Amino acid sequence: MISDLPKPIRDHILAKVNAEYRSMPNTFNLTELLYCLRKAYFHRVDPKPFALEAAWNIYRGELLDEVWTPLFQRYQVRCTYRCKNVPAVIVGKFDFLDENGVLTDLKTAKTLYYINEPKVEHVKQVRFYAWCNAVQKAQLIYADFGDVKVFPVEVGDCSDLLRELEESVSCLYLALQKGCPPDSHGPEWMCRNCEYQDECEGVA
Repeated sequence: MISDLPKPIRDHILAKVNAEYRSMPNTFNLTELLYCLRKAYFHRVDPKPFALEAAWNIYRGELLDEVWTPLFQRYQVRCTYRCKNVPAVIVGKFDFLDENGVLTDLKTAKTLYYINEPKVEHVKQVRFYAWCNAVQKAQLIYADFGDVKVFPVEVGDCSDLLRELEESVSCLYLALQKGCPPDSHGPEWMCRNCEYQDECEGVA
């Protein structure tokens, strides 16, 4: 178990991940908008550090990022989109553009056994990055420490996606301005391990 790791390693994982995930006013990370807006709200109002297991999931992905992405000329590319409806910015970062001009994002998992298609949220993520960079070819690479699966992603017309993100930004931005949590719309698996369960259940 992750909790059986020596304390210096556990402390390093927690310190590294928690130092990197800090919110900035009026700047919204793309991943905040693709999952549960209520969790994103609570994280901004009362930020809690990642627990060890959640931190490990993030850290594990960063290990591959640090080794693989510098192999390409363009890597760890920041994307920015200025919203039209509210004074806010959406930011994100994709992993690399490969030698064929395919925009690529890496995802790690405990196991690839149950992954037969890419997650909807991940597809939206990579399509947004592609749109920001005027790229028409994209892919998601899922890796565990035993195998790899590659899924091409059709970028297409991103108008609907941008409208969806604009609505999510507006919802979260206005909720923060009013001090009132937005409706929860995250996938059920997030609720089961969410560190904000008590706060969420206390919302009328």
